[in-house]
Amino acid sequence: MGPRVDPAATASIDPEPKTHRRWEGSGWQLMLWLGLLVAFSPVWPDLLELLIEQPWSRVALVFPWLAWMASREDSGRSAPTAWGRGLLVFGLAFELLAIGADVVRVARLGLGVAAVGLCLAGGWTSVRVALLLLWAVPMPASLLNQLGPMLARLHASVADWTLSTAGLAVDRLGTGGLRSGGEELVLGAADGGLQSMVAFAGFGWFWATRRGAPMTGLLRGAGGWALSALPLQMIVVTTAGAAFAAGASADRVRAALDLFSWLGVMAIGLAPFLWQSAANAPVPSCSPASPLDRGRDRR
Repeated sequence: MGPRVDPAATASIDPEPKTHRRWEGSGWQLMLWLGLLVAFSPVWPDLLELLIEQPWSRVALVFPWLAWMASREDSGRSAPTAWGRGLLVFGLAFELLAIGADVVRVARLGLGVAAVGLCLAGGWTSVRVALLLLWAVPMPASLLNQLGPMLARLHASVADWTLSTAGLAVDRLGTGGLRSGGEELVLGAADGGLQSMVAFAGFGWFWATRRGAPMTGLLRGAGGWALSALPLQMIVVTTAGAAFAAGASADRVRAALDLFSWLGVMAIGLAPFLWQSAANAPVPSCSPASPLDRGRDRR
């Protein structure tokens, strides 16, 4: 008979706290996520309105899925942390304060913070993966409206110089845009590409996370992707200006720019993932073995 083990002693060295075990399991996770969504129900009407009226904001919809994909490959999970619960409480308090101050549009920022806190409080993911959920909330439209027009004017100047050098009849509008053949293509704040820089930073963070990069690598990946969005947006605006100067209507070009602001950005950000998934997919055999081959195998 072996030595008697004191239950009190084993409880003190339990590697998994009871709160961790209590929060484990898909049922508990689903209930906690539903509770979080209900707690932030005051921000949903404003958020849905933003997603419907502002096409650029729809890029944020892909980041919950990316966070889920990254969590499946996450090898750096840790035990539940007290500061994860602190982030959860902070996100909820931020929402209440913003609603009390009658700035509901700011309150949605607390949703991303609370989501990160919930993942860390439950010990479901590492910090690097949980932070991907910050990109699941669109950036404030007020920030885009302040900085976006300046970038849009810069892109219009580059497009004007490039197309004029190529011999196309275009002129730059002082307010940001292009004129050709008596018709005007007005560039909005989203055409500056600031929201694309933010989204690309999230894609860079995701790819660095999949490589298992340290925090410095995560920051370099996010920064590199974000900076690449600026010349890309210049190319997009210049290409749109060329189509406009070649006779495309302003409405059609405007619709194409709006589509790129979310679907194009999303496609570019996911292209490496889709390419990698296709490259790693097993290749099925072209045809089943013939009876002659099966007989040869038996011999």
